[in-house]
Amino acid sequence: MKRRIVSVGVVTVLALIINLVWFSSVFDVRTVKVLGTKRTTIAQVRAAAGIEIGQPVARVDVAAVSERIRQIRVVESVDVRRGLPHSIVIDVHEREPIAATTAADGTWWLVDRHGVIFRKVATPPAGLTEVQAYTELFRGVGARMAAGMPDWLRERVATVTVYAEEDIRLRMKNGKEVRWGGESQPQRKAEVLYVLLRIPARQYDVSAPNAPATKK
Repeated sequence: MKRRIVSVGVVTVLALIINLVWFSSVFDVRTVKVLGTKRTTIAQVRAAAGIEIGQPVARVDVAAVSERIRQIRVVESVDVRRGLPHSIVIDVHEREPIAATTAADGTWWLVDRHGVIFRKVATPPAGLTEVQAYTELFRGVGARMAAGMPDWLRERVATVTVYAEEDIRLRMKNGKEVRWGGESQPQRKAEVLYVLLRIPARQYDVSAPNAPATKK
């Protein structure tokens, strides 16, 4: 009999806890805290999150909230977590630019390490690699090229110009040119170029990395 009473008591307590957490206003959402914003705004993130103030914290679908926030192009990743008793914490990780490119209308756009063209700016920050291309397709090629370069090469390259899918050229900060060819074998081309740059020349060609060439 005592066991039955204890069991009923446990079930009752569990039901009460579930009711408090999932259905009552004891643990409701009162604040949505946003962290990590630099290139987007807290208001924009909150709007994308679509979290209803007053709903139980436990019933917020954090996966769905995360997915909505990732639709903001400047956002690379986001961590959404419940902060009992009354908050949802959104920690935003924004894309960092490594290159800049111009669109058909002449506007500047930033490019991140994944080759994603993500934000329009009046003028690009100093020190970024510039991507030049005549079509949206080629701008994508150039963005991927800029993003995929090893750090040592990106630091030396001023401009990536895409004339065709198999005709990518790099203008170095010292004025010299590299004929890169297409997007294939980027690691091999970078390795060959690293050695080739030791040779004094005006132009370097690694479009066929197994048969590199220089021109004085």
